[in-house]
Amino acid sequence: MVNKKRKRLKATCVLGFILVTGLTLSIYASYNCLTVREYTYSTEKVSQELTLVVLSDLHGHEFGTGNEELARKVAEQRPDIILLDGDFLNEDSQDESVATELIHNLHEIAPVYYALGNHEITYMENGHPDLLQKIDEAGAT
Repeated sequence: MVNKKRKRLKATCVLGFILVTGLTLSIYASYNCLTVREYTYSTEKVSQELTLVVLSDLHGHEFGTGNEELARKVAEQRPDIILLDGDFLNEDSQDESVATELIHNLHEIAPVYYALGNHEITYMENGHPDLLQKIDEAGAT
C-alpha cells in the first residue's frame, strides 16, 4: 500500500515537472521566437495577388536592437502592405520609441498602416497626446 502511494506521488511529481517545464518553454518561445504563419484567401474584390504582413501586441518587446530581427523577418516575406494591429507599447511605457523605431524600419519595406490598440489609447490619455503625430512621422498611416 505504501509503495503504491509512493509510486503515485513520484509519477505525479514527474508529470507536474514535465507540465511546468513545457509551459515555461512555451512562454519563453512566445516572447523570444518569431513565428511566421501564412494564410491564403481568394476574393473577387482584388484583381492582383497581394502579400500582407500583420503584426500585433508587441507590448514594448523587441526582437533584436530596434526590432531589427523582426524587420528582417518582415522583409523576407516581401509584403505589399504592412498592417500593425495595435498594442505595440504599454499604457505605462516611458516613451513610444519601440513602436516608432519599428515603424521607421518597416516603412522602408512597404507602406505601413497602424491601428491603435487599447494600450495606445490609454498611453495618450496618460499624458502623451502626440503619439499619433510621432507614428505618422515615423512613416505609418
